[in-house]
Amino acid sequence: MKKTAWEIVEIVRAQDRPTALDYIDNIFEEFIELHGDRSFSDDKAIVCGLAKLNRKIFYNNCTAKGKKY
Repeated sequence: MKKTAWEIVEIVRAQDRPTALDYIDNIFEEFIELHGDRSFSDDKAIVCGLAKLNRKIFYNNCTAKGKKY
C-alpha cells in the first residue's frame, strides 16, 4: 500500500527511528568521532569520524538531528 506524504513525514520524524550513530555502531568494528572545526567549536548535529571494517578505514560524515546525545 502506498503511503501518503504525511505518513512518510511521520516515519522520518519518529523518535525511535535509528540515527547515524546507531548505524555506525552496528556496521563498523571501531569508530573514532572527530570534533570541532576551524573556529574550535562543535556542531552537535554533525557526526564525523573514522571507522574500521575488515581492516579498512572509512571516513563518516553524517547528520545527527532529532536526538540528544
